[in-house]
Amino acid sequence: MLPPRRITPQTNNYPTLGEVTPILPNLYLSSLSALQTCLAQSSLPITHILSILDAPVDLPGFTGSRLVIVLSDSAESDLLSRLDECVEYVQSARLGGGTVVVHCLMGLSRSVCVVAACVVADSGVRVGKALGVVKKKRGWE
Repeated sequence: MLPPRRITPQTNNYPTLGEVTPILPNLYLSSLSALQTCLAQSSLPITHILSILDAPVDLPGFTGSRLVIVLSDSAESDLLSRLDECVEYVQSARLGGGTVVVHCLMGLSRSVCVVAACVVADSGVRVGKALGVVKKKRGWE
């Protein structure tokens, strides 16, 4: 059996990797590099950032609220144990009128899982439907 293929920014399978994508009102999904570009350009009124990375990364110039979840991008990582905390952070920020960006390194797995969980919490749809919403918004369907 072939090993799983790593997705890199150079692959064209995911055309929105360079974008900060709106998923729900005041909830965006992003890769780290797209978020850094967005912050440098001040193109969104971001008030909250949820970072899910192997190690903390500075985001120069960002003065809002930030939750950093240190979690590697591997099958052994336990995102589930931190999922409630992530969803509560996002929901609280949005209910308070904030604009939230959820990101991981590539914007493909960890952040997608968290955003899909937020869609479930927001609308009550099943997980498969929530993932479908995220995929459609990201242009992956």
